[in-house]
Amino acid sequence: MDNSNDHLNGACIIDAQGHEIPITEAMIKEALEKIDESWSTYRHS
Repeated sequence: MDNSNDHLNGACIIDAQGHEIPITEAMIKEALEKIDESWSTYRHS
């Protein structure tokens, strides 16, 4: 996998000041890990 360009096809988040923040693979992985953790807690309740 080529990580030389960590941006995902120009996808970005716009912050409160109107700045574009590129969405990176690391951001997506972190979000998915948090979702997985919350589902794990829910499933084991």
